[in-house]
Amino acid sequence: MKWDGTSLDVKGAITATSGTFTGDINAAGGTFTGHVTAGNAKFGLNVASTNDGLYLGAHNYWYDDGSFKVGDASDNMVWDGTDLSITGDLNAASGTITGATLVGGSIAVPSASSPTFQVTAGGVMSATGASITGDITATTGTIGGWTVGASTLYSPASTTSNRLTLNAGGAPSLTINNSCLLYTSPSPRDS
Repeated sequence: MKWDGTSLDVKGAITATSGTFTGDINAAGGTFTGHVTAGNAKFGLNVASTNDGLYLGAHNYWYDDGSFKVGDASDNMVWDGTDLSITGDLNAASGTITGATLVGGSIAVPSASSPTFQVTAGGVMSATGASITGDITATTGTIGGWTVGASTLYSPASTTSNRLTLNAGGAPSLTINNSCLLYTSPSPRDS
């Protein structure tokens, strides 16, 4: 041990039950048998009760059993060794979620190459074998070969001759266009 009036130079082991350093501590190596605390952060053994690992606070830690938490009190991600829980928004451009595939904002089940259910980022939904309960509203499209208009259902779509049209609205009517038959109900004489 050597003291020059300013610095203490010690060669060998130092054993102390407590102590305080007000400056930097530099070491090329060493072993701590407990944990190191820097501010509120802890690293080592028993950093939070009996948990060993890295502890930065109640919402940011990583323990040696693999569990971790990052975020804050209201928006965070927690892995407990079995389940990953996310509180707050999840933004993903791609990935897989339990059998579903995310691609560019679209969701496809079971995969993007052969989906049986899909919703695109533009809101277009397609499904095979769907059973839908509740109202379906459409002003365009097709259903079983019938074309959906703003207030009509008609078939065929390609021509007005030989067409059957169901008109909705205040005075619903059925129109049959045929080269030899045209019937509209209610007709003026039915009034």
